[in-house]
Amino acid sequence: MRTPGSDARQGRLRALVFVLIAGAVLVGLWHVFKPAAPARTAVAAASGARSIDWVLRDGQLVSGPEIVQATVGETLLLRVRGNQRDELHVHGYDVTRDLPADHLVALELPLTHSGRFDVELHHSHQVLTVLEVQPR
Repeated sequence: MRTPGSDARQGRLRALVFVLIAGAVLVGLWHVFKPAAPARTAVAAASGARSIDWVLRDGQLVSGPEIVQATVGETLLLRVRGNQRDELHVHGYDVTRDLPADHLVALELPLTHSGRFDVELHHSHQVLTVLEVQPR
C-alpha cells in the first residue's frame, strides 16, 4: 500500500540514482574528451642548431616562416604545434613525423644536400614552408 511517506522516499531515491548516473556519465565524458597535456620536447638540439617554429590552426599556418633559407652542414630544429592531427613531411629528405593534435613536435634535421624542398602537411595537403638549402 502506498503511503505519502513512501512516495516521498521513492522520489528521493530516484533523484539520488539519477544524480549518481549523471555524475558517472560526466566523469566518463571528461576522461574521454579531456585536453591532452602538452608534450615535452625530447629532442635535444645539436650545438648550433637553428630553431624554426610554426603554429597551425585547422590545418592552416598561423605563424612561422613561409620560406626557410639555410646552408648545407647546418642543423635545423623544426618545431610544429597544431590543433589537428596531421603528418609533417620534408620532401627531398624523405623525413616524416606524426603531428598529434595540441602537442609540440620537434624534428632535428641535419642538412646534407642542397636544393629547394617543400615541407608539407600530408592530411591537409598544405605546404607549410619551402626549405631552400644552399651549398657551402
